[in-house]
Amino acid sequence: MWLRRLTRQAFYRLKGFNLYQLLDELDRSQYWPRERLAALQDEKLHRLVRHAYETVPYYRRRMEAAKLTPDDVRGVADLHKMPVLARRDVRDHGKEMISTAGSVGKPLWHSTGGTTGEPLRTANDLRGTACGNAAYYRGLGWAGYDFDRDKLAMLFGGSLKKRSGPGVLRWDGLSLLLSAMDVRADRAKEYYDSLKAFGPDFLKGYSNATYLLAKAFKEAGFPTLPLKAAFATSEHLPEYQRRYIEEVFQTKVYGYYGSVEINSIGYQCPQRDGYHIPEEHVVVEAIQDGTENAAESMGKGAGGAGGAFVLTDLDNYYMPMIRYRNGDAGVLTDEPCPCGRTLKRIRPLFGRVVDLLRSTDGSLVPGGIVDYVVGETFHIREVCLVQEALSLCRLQYVAPESDHEVPDVIAQLQGYLGRDMRIIPEPVDKIPLTASGKRRFTISKLPQVDDRPPDAAGGRAEPQEQDGVLNRI
Repeated sequence: MWLRRLTRQAFYRLKGFNLYQLLDELDRSQYWPRERLAALQDEKLHRLVRHAYETVPYYRRRMEAAKLTPDDVRGVADLHKMPVLARRDVRDHGKEMISTAGSVGKPLWHSTGGTTGEPLRTANDLRGTACGNAAYYRGLGWAGYDFDRDKLAMLFGGSLKKRSGPGVLRWDGLSLLLSAMDVRADRAKEYYDSLKAFGPDFLKGYSNATYLLAKAFKEAGFPTLPLKAAFATSEHLPEYQRRYIEEVFQTKVYGYYGSVEINSIGYQCPQRDGYHIPEEHVVVEAIQDGTENAAESMGKGAGGAGGAFVLTDLDNYYMPMIRYRNGDAGVLTDEPCPCGRTLKRIRPLFGRVVDLLRSTDGSLVPGGIVDYVVGETFHIREVCLVQEALSLCRLQYVAPESDHEVPDVIAQLQGYLGRDMRIIPEPVDKIPLTASGKRRFTISKLPQVDDRPPDAAGGRAEPQEQDGVLNRI
């Protein structure tokens, strides 16, 4: 443990800053008075806006068009003056959003399909990434996780079939990467054996995939692999699925809220009543523009601010994300938490809902495969995979510039759903939105799996709010 810590300390100091010092500062600031936290946000925001104005062509142009100077945005109270940054703005003007001041270390580029199924590429440098990681490590630490000591199994990413098994051990020996997209009954023993050999303390993964893994283990009758905690993210986790995971792994499940564009947005403390925002790192606004009626009305009823989220990463100076609308919504509250932390909470968060799909042999497949596959494309702007029958899907897509990537997307999806899955490409001008204003990228017309316990009348209990997260669709 001490050798890993020394190695990390040396690496970050060579780059000009200290990750552990950032963690120490965050451990103290989570209990600061609200006034001190607000002052820190104002200072960091003003500095970021000035940097964006002086070195980022996109923001200079947008601010000049709005007749704004850095002195007009001196803190969070002035942030509303800045224009909202839409996903399409990032996609269409990404190169113009890069700072001319360069990066600290090699820039890190990321791709995501995100909540809306609209592919996006963003970047950050080493310093900005370290600040986001510090908030991440602190957030997971509330469940007892120590990244220098504990073993973490991660259920993310695409197929690892080319490997000798379903898992890849990372360089530090403390983390095991498992494919989230290959979890199914006929591979349950491979996953179980990999986890048993690794001996994880914690499990982190996509909500869909984590539930399917627990389901596969229980139905196979495998002995329990007890964990200190499990972390579920990326998709809405219904309460019955949470309880199922907790039963199988004999532990508690903590949710956390983040994205590729902005790493750390919200984490659950041991109270598991909403998500504490790492306000030292990110500003979360809830705007009321009539597009998120449920969140807006709930915010009024709860005395908080409810609406569509716009986010500002206070630490990304390489490709600043200022007032970025990520497609999510919820209610913000500064109501005191029994844990004693003074950080605002998202309570509730309206998370994305992803339907489970089925392969042609009837196996359940995480709906996140669509996000994963399409997130690597450059010309597909919007997408929705609709499963009409066990062996039939429709791939709706918007690709006005070129659709040459579509055959490869279909081939990759067939790799998960079965080579005999018929996937009909369906070019459209626009993906229809749901009644709540969301664009879903998986829709299954097959019966969804339902492990909810029957109610007194013999039916199924209705989904309820769970730990500050609501099913919004």
